[in-house]
Amino acid sequence: ILPGVLLVLLMLIPYLDPNPSRRVRDRKIAIISGIVAGVVMIIWSWMGTPQYAVQGAPAVEVVQELMPEEGAGHVREMGFHHLLIGSYMSLTTDEMIKQFGQEETDRLLSTGVVPFDVLEEEGKDAEFIELMHEYRQSIIHFDETKADFNAAYGYLNITLDQPRLKRINWNIHYLSAEGVEDQFIRNFWLHENSMYWEQYGLRDMSYLSNGEEE
Repeated sequence: ILPGVLLVLLMLIPYLDPNPSRRVRDRKIAIISGIVAGVVMIIWSWMGTPQYAVQGAPAVEVVQELMPEEGAGHVREMGFHHLLIGSYMSLTTDEMIKQFGQEETDRLLSTGVVPFDVLEEEGKDAEFIELMHEYRQSIIHFDETKADFNAAYGYLNITLDQPRLKRINWNIHYLSAEGVEDQFIRNFWLHENSMYWEQYGLRDMSYLSNGEEE
């Protein structure tokens, strides 16, 4: 609404100040109106930048930082082949025992869930380990700074839905300020031929000039 109102006011300036004189002292209304309009436009433009973005719920922000709705983000820059199929936990084994107890931890491990410390020890893919590190640290950060995001932990489940299509499932559990259990779930899909990481120069694209893929 406000940008439309400002546009109308700018259109009305010639009618508000019809003085034919070009001298500054004779055109105070037009000059002041123009300065005010310019300042307001600059402020509104700045408010539309990511630096001024309104922050969402902590769980939403965790995922948004790694895989934003708009733009590439860490996951897409990594690319298809660095996303290891499996179920991964942001907690270490000891943290899982502390949070769930030994019995529940054993049950989760038996289903194939990989704790963060085990992933680090295996060292399968440095890019993926870095992703899980950022995921873990982001959850810890919001847990420590937000009153409505407590005892938080997250799963990252990656499955191959089709031969060249992986589903990336983010599942974050937490307690609200009132102690109520809640969770945030979001799914994304990434195709092997997605061009996100090529745009950042992270993949050899010479095959395009040869007419065939290596």
